[in-house]
Amino acid sequence: MQDPPMQHRTTFTLNKAHYSECFEESRKVSPVTNSQRYQKAAILFFLALVLSQTTVDGYVTGFFFMLAIIDALSVYYARGWWLARQLISRASGGEVTLLINGQGIEIQSEYVNQQLLWPDIAEIKQTDRGLIVYPVAGGQSYISKHSLTDDVTAFILSHNKNE
Repeated sequence: MQDPPMQHRTTFTLNKAHYSECFEESRKVSPVTNSQRYQKAAILFFLALVLSQTTVDGYVTGFFFMLAIIDALSVYYARGWWLARQLISRASGGEVTLLINGQGIEIQSEYVNQQLLWPDIAEIKQTDRGLIVYPVAGGQSYISKHSLTDDVTAFILSHNKNE
C-alpha cells in the first residue's frame, strides 16, 4: 500500500519573535566576519583621509567621512534597523498560512501569495531553528521549525538538490 501524499498546513503570525528568528538564523547560514562587514566603511574612511591630504574641497572630504560613519552605524545596528523595518511593514502582525505538499511550498497571507515548486528550489539550508529556502529565481524564504514536525522537515530536506 502506498503512503498518502504529504500534506502539511499550518499558520503563524508575523511578529517580533518570528522576525528576530529570521534575521538571526539567516546570519548563521552565511556567516560574515566583522572585518568583512565593516570593510566598506573602512574603505570610505581611508578615502576620506587621503582626500583630506589633497587640495580637494573640504565638503567632499566631509561627505566621505560621513558616508563612512553612516555605513559603520548601519552595520552595527543592522539587526535593530531590519527588525524595525519589518515591524512597521503592512504585513507585520498578519497571519501566514504555510502549505507543504508534493508540489512544493506555498506561502499565503493578506499581502503575499508565493508558491515555490520543488523543481524551482535551488537549495535548502537547515539551521538550528528553521530552514532557509533559496529559489532558482533568487531571494530566500525562511521557515521556522516551530511550525513543522520532524517528518515535514525531513520531507522538505529530501527535496534539497545539494545533498
